[in-house]
Amino acid sequence: MNRNSEKKFIIALFTEIRGDLSSVCENKNDAIQIMSTFTDTYFNRQEEYSKYEMSVDKDNGHKNDLFMGFSIKTAHMLGYEMDMRIVMYIFMTVSSSLSAFQLPELFQE
Repeated sequence: MNRNSEKKFIIALFTEIRGDLSSVCENKNDAIQIMSTFTDTYFNRQEEYSKYEMSVDKDNGHKNDLFMGFSIKTAHMLGYEMDMRIVMYIFMTVSSSLSAFQLPELFQE
């Protein structure tokens, strides 16, 4: 697939996803908000999460682990950033999905 084909595919995909997400909004302002921020939000998250490691570092533990970073961020958005039980529950839920979705095989180089 060449670069132009990739770009056309991504634009079409984002257009479809934004439309689907905005269609479930209860009011027009929320729909407009999703339509205007989805792409930037997506790329910001891609940049943020690309800085994490896929495996636990023996020296730093889960400090730079992708799933722990996601778990802490999610707990923060829910207002439970100080509750390690919630952080660990999210972490266990996300990490246990690895086998269900066969994600380790997808992440192999």
